[in-house]
Amino acid sequence: MTDQQFSFLMQVIEKTKKHNDVPVSAIIVDQQNNIVSFGVNKCERKSEITAHAEIVAINKLSKKIKSLNLNEYKIISTLEPCVMCYGAIKQAKIQNVEYILDGTKYGVLKNLCINDIKFTLRKVGTKDQTKNCQEKIESFFKKLR
Repeated sequence: MTDQQFSFLMQVIEKTKKHNDVPVSAIIVDQQNNIVSFGVNKCERKSEITAHAEIVAINKLSKKIKSLNLNEYKIISTLEPCVMCYGAIKQAKIQNVEYILDGTKYGVLKNLCINDIKFTLRKVGTKDQTKNCQEKIESFFKKLR
């Protein structure tokens, strides 16, 4: 993940505040590392349980290129994908996933035993980037309680 990609993730994550959505964003990049799609969590805004950032980004790109086969792309998320998003990522044939913050409650690595050679899930992000994402999540949930 580049600094530019991290900045973009942080910029678009602000869109979640208006609708009280959990602050998560995701981008999809091509083989040249260009951002070709992005998504933010829209569950509250759309009243849709499946409107997670990763799924929003996948759906946008699939519509844009008129294909469900995204095997030439990589997805980067601010939060470890949940099992549902993992399923969508697999359906889209995306083989490389990077994330910044561990999903302590619903993260796929904690909820699913992955023995899939064709799928790479790698934690990325500096300590500062991880801290930035953690602060956004914690701040959001503090407001709810």
